[in-house]
Amino acid sequence: MPSGSTDWTRTRDQIIERALRIVGALAMGDTPPTAAYNEGSEALNAIVKQLQTKGVRLWTQDWLMRRVSNPNQCSVDGTNYICIRPIASAESYGDFTPETGSLWNMYWINGGASGASIATATESTTSYSPVNIFTTPSNVLDIERMYVRDGEDDYPLDKITMREYLNIENKYTSDIPQKFVFERSLAPKVHIYPLPDDADYVLYYLATTSIEDFDSSGDLPDFPVRYIEFLTWALADRLASEKRLTIAERTYIEQRANILWQELIRDDNQNVDTEFINNAY
Repeated sequence: MPSGSTDWTRTRDQIIERALRIVGALAMGDTPPTAAYNEGSEALNAIVKQLQTKGVRLWTQDWLMRRVSNPNQCSVDGTNYICIRPIASAESYGDFTPETGSLWNMYWINGGASGASIATATESTTSYSPVNIFTTPSNVLDIERMYVRDGEDDYPLDKITMREYLNIENKYTSDIPQKFVFERSLAPKVHIYPLPDDADYVLYYLATTSIEDFDSSGDLPDFPVRYIEFLTWALADRLASEKRLTIAERTYIEQRANILWQELIRDDNQNVDTEFINNAY
């Protein structure tokens, strides 16, 4: 009878162990030394990074959440202010203190329902984050769609370009968010408009994310299981030259890796509309 199971996969160390067996550096049932795992992990991650330069669709999509909170408000002399640009804890608050600082109106606007007293220049451990800008995880490549939850209701936000966002004359009117723009950078950011008028909003967004690295022994591939066979033989191909196998042995392993590669490319070309989705909202 069929097993009824479809969840077979291999961990990072299991891929390394099989690659070592292919090149004859490990006998069945033996355990490699720690150095072999470290060297195999380095080569495996290098292979995954190189594949992305060849147009292989190594990405996935995840639903991520961001709560609109307001530790980014402060009070000065009974007046509340909302932070609209990030202020790092290492910066001098004297320049940014609302109304009295020389640059305050670049970082704060008057408004907001509540707030705490602003940190003084001597309180250098406090930083402020803007309510209308947030940083995504560094592996986010793009955001396809975004929703804001207001109580029990969800509303879609329109995705606009950075040029369209910059052309908005007043970016700090307060209301339920209606638009967003994704800013690609080393620290990806999202700008939302209008300025949230409530601290209880929750943002859900569908993010296209890069494939995660193999960092730990039990890490599983962050992409379809069909890549495991190719990765195993591609890793064996890398190790074959280091283990000084014969030319015939190295040629066989290289040809086997190339055949598996061509099969993957053909499969991806025939399924260009397929998305790798880990979960759904």
